[in-house]
Amino acid sequence: MHTTWPSGHAYLIGSRFSLEPRDVKVHSVFHSALNLLDEKGMLYTLVMHKGQVHPSSALVCFSDPCAGFDECAFTQAHVGKFKEGSLFFDCGIWVSCKGAQRVHPSEESPPKLVTLKSSYLRKQMEILSSIQKEKQTALTMDALFAPACGKPSLSTLVSSHAKLLKESVQTKNVDMAKRGIEGLLGLGPGSTPSGDDFLCGFFLAMHMCQYSSYGQDLQSYFSSITRILSDLIRKPLPITTDVSIQLLGLASEGLFSQPLIAMAKSFSSSVADRSSWEALATYGHSSGLDAGLGFLFAFSVLLPDFEYKGGIC
Repeated sequence: MHTTWPSGHAYLIGSRFSLEPRDVKVHSVFHSALNLLDEKGMLYTLVMHKGQVHPSSALVCFSDPCAGFDECAFTQAHVGKFKEGSLFFDCGIWVSCKGAQRVHPSEESPPKLVTLKSSYLRKQMEILSSIQKEKQTALTMDALFAPACGKPSLSTLVSSHAKLLKESVQTKNVDMAKRGIEGLLGLGPGSTPSGDDFLCGFFLAMHMCQYSSYGQDLQSYFSSITRILSDLIRKPLPITTDVSIQLLGLASEGLFSQPLIAMAKSFSSSVADRSSWEALATYGHSSGLDAGLGFLFAFSVLLPDFEYKGGIC
Protein backbone atom coordinates (compact mmCIF):
# COMPACT_ATOMS: atom_id res chain seq x y z
CA MET A 1 0.00 0.00 0.00
CA HIS A 2 1.14 3.54 -0.73
CA THR A 3 1.60 5.84 2.23
CA THR A 4 2.45 8.79 -0.01
CA TRP A 5 1.34 9.63 -3.50
CA PRO A 6 3.44 10.90 -6.39
CA SER A 7 2.27 14.06 -8.09
CA GLY A 8 0.29 13.52 -11.26
CA HIS A 9 -0.27 15.26 -14.56
CA ALA A 10 -3.41 15.51 -16.67
CA TYR A 11 -2.48 15.45 -20.34
CA LEU A 12 -5.95 15.19 -21.89
CA ILE A 13 -9.13 16.86 -20.64
CA GLY A 14 -12.67 16.65 -21.99
CA SER A 15 -14.48 19.66 -23.37
CA ARG A 16 -16.63 19.94 -20.22
CA PHE A 17 -13.90 19.37 -17.63
CA SER A 18 -13.78 22.68 -15.79
CA LEU A 19 -10.51 24.20 -14.55
CA GLU A 20 -12.25 27.16 -12.90
CA PRO A 21 -11.10 27.87 -9.31
CA ARG A 22 -13.46 26.02 -6.95
CA ASP A 23 -13.73 23.52 -4.12
CA VAL A 24 -14.53 19.86 -4.77
CA LYS A 25 -15.35 16.82 -2.65
CA VAL A 26 -14.28 13.25 -3.30
CA HIS A 27 -17.48 11.52 -4.43
CA SER A 28 -16.27 7.97 -5.12
CA VAL A 29 -12.98 6.16 -5.60
CA PHE A 30 -12.24 3.25 -7.93
CA HIS A 31 -8.93 1.73 -9.00
CA SER A 32 -8.73 3.63 -12.28
CA ALA A 33 -11.25 6.44 -11.74
CA LEU A 34 -11.86 9.15 -9.15
CA ASN A 35 -15.13 11.11 -9.13
CA LEU A 36 -15.21 14.65 -7.77
CA LEU A 37 -18.29 16.72 -6.91
CA ASP A 38 -18.05 20.51 -7.06
CA GLU A 39 -19.99 23.25 -5.26
CA LYS A 40 -22.65 23.35 -7.98
CA GLY A 41 -23.31 19.61 -7.79
CA MET A 42 -21.44 18.87 -11.01
CA LEU A 43 -19.49 15.62 -11.20
CA TYR A 44 -16.02 15.42 -12.74
CA THR A 45 -13.81 12.37 -13.16
CA LEU A 46 -10.09 11.69 -13.17
CA VAL A 47 -9.32 8.55 -15.18
CA MET A 48 -6.18 6.54 -15.86
CA HIS A 49 -7.01 4.89 -19.20
CA LYS A 50 -7.81 6.51 -22.55
CA GLY A 51 -10.79 4.21 -23.02
CA GLN A 52 -12.46 5.85 -20.01
CA VAL A 53 -12.29 9.40 -21.33
CA HIS A 54 -15.57 11.31 -21.59
CA PRO A 55 -16.40 15.04 -21.85
CA SER A 56 -16.29 15.68 -18.08
CA SER A 57 -13.10 13.72 -17.42
CA ALA A 58 -9.35 14.28 -17.32
CA LEU A 59 -6.85 11.62 -18.33
CA VAL A 60 -4.15 11.49 -15.64
CA CYS A 61 -0.77 9.79 -15.42
CA PHE A 62 1.40 9.34 -12.33
CA SER A 63 5.08 8.64 -11.89
CA ASP A 64 4.13 5.24 -10.42
CA PRO A 65 2.39 3.41 -13.31
CA CYS A 66 1.19 0.59 -11.02
CA ALA A 67 -0.70 2.86 -8.64
CA GLY A 68 -4.49 3.06 -8.52
CA PHE A 69 -6.83 5.72 -7.15
CA ASP A 70 -8.22 3.28 -4.59
CA GLU A 71 -4.92 2.93 -2.76
CA CYS A 72 -4.19 4.53 0.58
CA ALA A 73 -3.60 8.16 -0.29
CA PHE A 74 -6.74 8.76 -2.32
CA THR A 75 -9.02 6.93 0.08
CA GLN A 76 -7.76 9.38 2.71
CA ALA A 77 -8.53 12.40 0.53
CA HIS A 78 -11.83 14.12 1.29
CA VAL A 79 -11.76 17.58 -0.26
CA GLY A 80 -9.81 19.30 -2.97
CA LYS A 81 -9.42 22.66 -4.63
CA PHE A 82 -8.82 23.75 -8.20
CA LYS A 83 -6.54 26.76 -8.40
CA GLU A 84 -4.09 28.04 -10.98
CA GLY A 85 -4.83 25.15 -13.32
CA SER A 86 -4.03 22.43 -10.79
CA LEU A 87 -5.97 20.26 -8.36
CA PHE A 88 -4.86 20.06 -4.72
CA PHE A 89 -6.19 17.65 -2.10
CA ASP A 90 -6.37 18.00 1.67
CA CYS A 91 -3.90 15.16 2.20
CA GLY A 92 -1.25 16.75 0.01
CA ILE A 93 -1.94 15.02 -3.30
CA TRP A 94 -1.95 17.30 -6.34
CA VAL A 95 -2.58 16.91 -10.05
CA SER A 96 -1.29 19.47 -12.52
CA CYS A 97 -3.60 20.26 -15.45
CA LYS A 98 -1.30 22.88 -16.95
CA GLY A 99 -0.56 22.23 -20.59
CA ALA A 100 -3.22 19.52 -20.90
CA GLN A 101 -4.75 19.13 -24.34
CA ARG A 102 -8.42 20.06 -24.41
CA VAL A 103 -10.66 17.72 -26.45
CA HIS A 104 -12.75 19.70 -28.92
CA PRO A 105 -16.52 19.12 -28.62
CA SER A 106 -16.59 17.99 -32.26
CA GLU A 107 -14.49 14.98 -31.23
CA GLU A 108 -17.08 14.07 -28.60
CA SER A 109 -20.07 14.49 -30.94
CA PRO A 110 -21.46 11.64 -33.05
CA PRO A 111 -21.10 11.67 -36.84
CA LYS A 112 -24.08 11.87 -39.15
CA LEU A 113 -25.38 8.59 -40.49
CA VAL A 114 -24.73 8.29 -44.22
CA THR A 115 -26.23 4.93 -45.07
CA LEU A 116 -27.67 1.94 -43.26
CA LYS A 117 -28.61 -1.44 -44.68
CA SER A 118 -30.63 -4.10 -42.90
CA SER A 119 -28.02 -6.75 -43.68
CA TYR A 120 -25.27 -4.64 -42.11
CA LEU A 121 -27.31 -3.88 -38.99
CA ARG A 122 -28.22 -7.56 -38.59
CA LYS A 123 -24.54 -8.53 -38.84
CA GLN A 124 -23.59 -6.04 -36.13
CA MET A 125 -26.33 -7.42 -33.89
CA GLU A 126 -25.01 -10.94 -34.35
CA ILE A 127 -21.49 -9.83 -33.42
CA LEU A 128 -22.72 -8.00 -30.32
CA SER A 129 -24.86 -10.97 -29.30
CA SER A 130 -21.84 -13.28 -29.58
CA ILE A 131 -19.68 -11.03 -27.38
CA GLN A 132 -22.47 -10.65 -24.83
CA LYS A 133 -22.66 -14.43 -24.50
CA GLU A 134 -18.89 -14.66 -24.06
CA LYS A 135 -18.94 -12.01 -21.32
CA GLN A 136 -22.16 -13.43 -19.86
CA THR A 137 -23.78 -10.01 -19.59
CA ALA A 138 -27.11 -9.77 -17.80
CA LEU A 139 -28.54 -7.75 -20.68
CA THR A 140 -28.48 -9.51 -24.06
CA MET A 141 -29.50 -8.83 -27.64
CA ASP A 142 -31.51 -12.03 -28.07
CA ALA A 143 -33.45 -11.61 -24.84
CA LEU A 144 -34.19 -7.97 -25.68
CA PHE A 145 -35.92 -8.92 -28.94
CA ALA A 146 -37.44 -12.18 -27.71
CA PRO A 147 -37.78 -12.06 -23.91
CA ALA A 148 -38.46 -15.41 -22.29
CA CYS A 149 -41.65 -16.04 -20.35
CA GLY A 150 -41.55 -16.71 -16.65
CA LYS A 151 -39.46 -14.98 -13.99
CA PRO A 152 -38.62 -11.39 -15.00
CA SER A 153 -34.97 -10.77 -15.82
CA LEU A 154 -33.04 -7.58 -16.48
CA SER A 155 -33.40 -8.21 -20.22
CA THR A 156 -37.18 -8.69 -20.03
CA LEU A 157 -37.56 -5.51 -17.97
CA VAL A 158 -35.43 -3.51 -20.39
CA SER A 159 -37.35 -5.05 -23.29
CA SER A 160 -40.72 -3.91 -21.94
CA HIS A 161 -39.55 -0.31 -21.61
CA ALA A 162 -37.67 -0.41 -24.93
CA LYS A 163 -40.91 -1.42 -26.65
CA LEU A 164 -42.45 1.82 -25.42
CA LEU A 165 -39.55 3.73 -26.96
CA LYS A 166 -40.01 1.85 -30.23
CA GLU A 167 -43.72 2.65 -30.40
CA SER A 168 -43.08 6.27 -29.43
CA VAL A 169 -40.53 6.73 -32.25
CA GLN A 170 -42.87 5.18 -34.80
CA THR A 171 -45.90 7.22 -33.68
CA LYS A 172 -44.03 10.32 -32.42
CA ASN A 173 -45.88 9.85 -29.10
CA VAL A 174 -43.87 11.85 -26.58
CA ASP A 175 -45.86 10.69 -23.53
CA MET A 176 -45.08 7.08 -24.39
CA ALA A 177 -41.39 7.98 -24.70
CA LYS A 178 -41.47 9.49 -21.23
CA ARG A 179 -42.85 6.25 -19.79
CA GLY A 180 -40.12 4.26 -21.52
CA ILE A 181 -37.32 6.56 -20.37
CA GLU A 182 -38.63 6.63 -16.79
CA GLY A 183 -38.72 2.83 -16.74
CA LEU A 184 -35.13 2.51 -17.96
CA LEU A 185 -33.57 5.14 -15.70
CA GLY A 186 -31.75 3.49 -12.80
CA LEU A 187 -32.69 -0.02 -13.98
CA GLY A 188 -29.99 -2.49 -12.96
CA PRO A 189 -27.06 -2.52 -10.53
CA GLY A 190 -23.77 -0.62 -10.60
CA SER A 191 -22.55 2.97 -10.77
CA THR A 192 -24.09 3.20 -14.27
CA PRO A 193 -27.11 0.85 -14.36
CA SER A 194 -27.75 -1.06 -17.58
CA GLY A 195 -30.93 0.89 -18.31
CA ASP A 196 -28.97 4.14 -18.25
CA ASP A 197 -26.24 2.74 -20.50
CA PHE A 198 -28.94 1.53 -22.90
CA LEU A 199 -30.39 5.05 -23.00
CA CYS A 200 -26.95 6.56 -23.71
CA GLY A 201 -26.59 4.30 -26.74
CA PHE A 202 -30.17 4.99 -27.83
CA PHE A 203 -29.64 8.75 -27.73
CA LEU A 204 -26.31 8.41 -29.52
CA ALA A 205 -28.06 6.72 -32.46
CA MET A 206 -30.85 9.30 -32.42
CA HIS A 207 -28.31 12.11 -32.60
CA MET A 208 -26.78 10.43 -35.64
CA CYS A 209 -30.12 9.95 -37.38
CA GLN A 210 -32.17 13.04 -36.67
CA TYR A 211 -31.01 14.87 -39.80
CA SER A 212 -30.69 11.82 -42.07
CA SER A 213 -33.27 10.25 -44.37
CA TYR A 214 -33.83 7.61 -41.68
CA GLY A 215 -34.85 10.31 -39.25
CA GLN A 216 -37.47 12.09 -41.35
CA ASP A 217 -39.71 14.22 -39.12
CA LEU A 218 -37.57 13.16 -36.17
CA GLN A 219 -36.12 16.52 -35.15
CA SER A 220 -39.14 17.83 -33.21
CA TYR A 221 -39.73 14.46 -31.54
CA PHE A 222 -36.08 14.06 -30.60
CA SER A 223 -35.95 17.58 -29.19
CA SER A 224 -38.95 16.73 -27.01
CA ILE A 225 -37.58 13.47 -25.63
CA THR A 226 -34.21 15.12 -24.98
CA ARG A 227 -35.97 17.70 -22.79
CA ILE A 228 -37.79 14.86 -21.04
CA LEU A 229 -34.51 13.12 -20.25
CA SER A 230 -32.95 16.37 -19.01
CA ASP A 231 -35.90 17.06 -16.73
CA LEU A 232 -36.02 13.52 -15.32
CA ILE A 233 -32.34 13.35 -14.37
CA ARG A 234 -32.55 16.75 -12.66
CA LYS A 235 -35.43 15.91 -10.35
CA PRO A 236 -34.89 16.94 -6.70
CA LEU A 237 -34.96 13.26 -5.75
CA PRO A 238 -32.60 11.50 -8.21
CA ILE A 239 -33.93 8.36 -9.86
CA THR A 240 -30.52 7.04 -10.83
CA THR A 241 -26.87 7.32 -9.79
CA ASP A 242 -24.77 10.51 -9.84
CA VAL A 243 -22.40 9.01 -12.43
CA SER A 244 -25.29 8.13 -14.74
CA ILE A 245 -26.79 11.60 -14.31
CA GLN A 246 -23.44 13.01 -15.40
CA LEU A 247 -23.24 10.86 -18.55
CA LEU A 248 -26.93 11.12 -19.47
CA GLY A 249 -26.78 14.91 -19.09
CA LEU A 250 -23.90 14.97 -21.56
CA ALA A 251 -25.78 12.59 -23.88
CA SER A 252 -28.77 14.93 -23.92
CA GLU A 253 -26.40 17.61 -25.21
CA GLY A 254 -24.97 15.31 -27.87
CA LEU A 255 -21.66 14.61 -26.11
CA PHE A 256 -20.41 11.07 -25.47
CA SER A 257 -17.44 9.06 -24.20
CA GLN A 258 -14.56 8.31 -26.54
CA PRO A 259 -15.34 4.55 -26.84
CA LEU A 260 -18.91 5.28 -27.95
CA ILE A 261 -17.78 7.95 -30.41
CA ALA A 262 -15.23 5.53 -31.89
CA MET A 263 -17.95 2.94 -32.39
CA ALA A 264 -20.32 5.52 -33.90
CA LYS A 265 -17.69 6.64 -36.40
CA SER A 266 -16.85 3.12 -37.53
CA PHE A 267 -20.56 2.26 -37.73
CA SER A 268 -21.30 5.38 -39.77
CA SER A 269 -18.62 4.30 -42.24
CA SER A 270 -20.05 0.74 -42.34
CA VAL A 271 -16.73 -0.70 -41.18
CA ALA A 272 -17.57 -1.69 -37.60
CA ASP A 273 -16.37 -5.25 -37.05
CA ARG A 274 -15.75 -7.56 -34.12
CA SER A 275 -12.64 -5.65 -33.03
CA SER A 276 -14.73 -2.47 -32.70
CA TRP A 277 -17.18 -4.25 -30.42
CA GLU A 278 -14.42 -5.90 -28.40
CA ALA A 279 -12.90 -2.46 -27.79
CA LEU A 280 -16.28 -1.21 -26.58
CA ALA A 281 -16.56 -4.26 -24.31
CA THR A 282 -13.63 -2.98 -22.23
CA TYR A 283 -15.64 0.12 -21.21
CA GLY A 284 -16.89 -0.67 -17.72
CA HIS A 285 -18.09 -4.07 -16.54
CA SER A 286 -20.84 -4.19 -19.17
CA SER A 287 -21.52 -0.49 -19.76
CA GLY A 288 -20.05 -0.41 -23.25
CA LEU A 289 -22.00 -3.44 -24.45
CA ASP A 290 -25.23 -2.24 -22.79
CA ALA A 291 -24.85 1.13 -24.53
CA GLY A 292 -24.09 -0.69 -27.78
CA LEU A 293 -27.34 -2.60 -27.40
CA GLY A 294 -29.33 0.63 -27.05
CA PHE A 295 -27.43 2.01 -30.03
CA LEU A 296 -28.35 -0.90 -32.32
CA PHE A 297 -31.89 -1.06 -30.98
CA ALA A 298 -32.51 2.55 -32.04
CA PHE A 299 -31.40 1.79 -35.60
CA SER A 300 -33.65 -1.28 -35.71
CA VAL A 301 -36.58 0.98 -34.83
CA LEU A 302 -35.76 3.46 -37.60
CA LEU A 303 -35.37 0.88 -40.37
CA PRO A 304 -38.83 0.04 -41.74
CA ASP A 305 -39.84 -3.61 -41.47
CA PHE A 306 -36.53 -4.58 -39.88
CA GLU A 307 -36.63 -7.89 -38.00
CA TYR A 308 -33.98 -9.50 -35.83
CA LYS A 309 -34.47 -13.17 -34.96
CA GLY A 310 -31.18 -13.81 -33.20
CA GLY A 311 -30.17 -17.23 -32.03
CA ILE A 312 -33.25 -18.26 -30.05
CA CYS A 313 -36.19 -17.65 -32.40
